[in-house]
Amino acid sequence: EGLLGLSDKNILPLSMDGPSVNWKLLEGLSDSWDESDRKLIDIRCSFHVLHGAQHTRHSMSGWSVNEFLHAIYGLFKDSLTRWVDFTAITGSTLFPKKFCQLRWIENISVATRVLDILTNVTKYVVEKSGALSSNVTCKSIKQACSDSLIWAKTQFFISVALMVESFLRKYQTNQPLVPFLYNDLGTCLHSLLTWFHKKRYSLC
Repeated sequence: EGLLGLSDKNILPLSMDGPSVNWKLLEGLSDSWDESDRKLIDIRCSFHVLHGAQHTRHSMSGWSVNEFLHAIYGLFKDSLTRWVDFTAITGSTLFPKKFCQLRWIENISVATRVLDILTNVTKYVVEKSGALSSNVTCKSIKQACSDSLIWAKTQFFISVALMVESFLRKYQTNQPLVPFLYNDLGTCLHSLLTWFHKKRYSLC
């Protein structure tokens, strides 16, 4: 309905890829654009913005779940000895997945795996505490395993990411969904805010 009255022949979509290319092309196009009879609608990619928002939100919380998810993968990466010790101590062959520092919302499976093995990792850390080095990776893991709220923090990380992921998946397409962007993004934001605002307060 938002496109009714507009001729397809008069609409020209221009897509770009890569941050540097995007800004340079947009700058050059804007400088040479004649606004007298044509309008340039600049719609930025929301994917990186939402990934960045998840990163900013998490950093502001001070929970350091990301450090834990990243460190727990690094603990066992390229270390056959730790793999063998972990399996011998816990009886489990389930290991952490790699954490992505750029696409935060795509770390749902990473965080879910950590919850699945958290008890075993804590058991391993307690058993091998004296043998673990004092580097940043091991310190992050020891601190997280001693945090009684680490399970809840990680679960909250997953919950937020799941809500935003559905929005990202819908709009990661070549279909013309821009007319629905405003309402869907507003719904996503409203759903997140209801977790923090009491019902008696207006969210408008």
